[in-house]
Amino acid sequence: MIDEVPESVGRLDSLRILELNPNKIKRLPTSICDLTNLLVLDVSNNPLDEGIPEEIGRLSALQELDLSHSKIRFLPATFSQLTSLKSLTLICCEMLRSFEDFLPA
Repeated sequence: MIDEVPESVGRLDSLRILELNPNKIKRLPTSICDLTNLLVLDVSNNPLDEGIPEEIGRLSALQELDLSHSKIRFLPATFSQLTSLKSLTLICCEMLRSFEDFLPA
């Protein structure tokens, strides 16, 4: 099990799927937001108690995001920029306060 993702992950520009479950990751590096071709990000079953980067909205191609079984407390404001997102899984995210701000009216 790993407890951190190296900043160098952001240099994998052709990466389309990144599955980091289950591990002991507390935070995702900001460089992960440079993966503009990323379609699937699965960080389920990780604490993520330090959250996800505010720049997550730069993942313009992202279609699937799984944050299940994490201690995530909020979704950054840029989350609403994930316009390609088709699947968001938040199973057992008991610390999550609200994500209603990101739902269409």
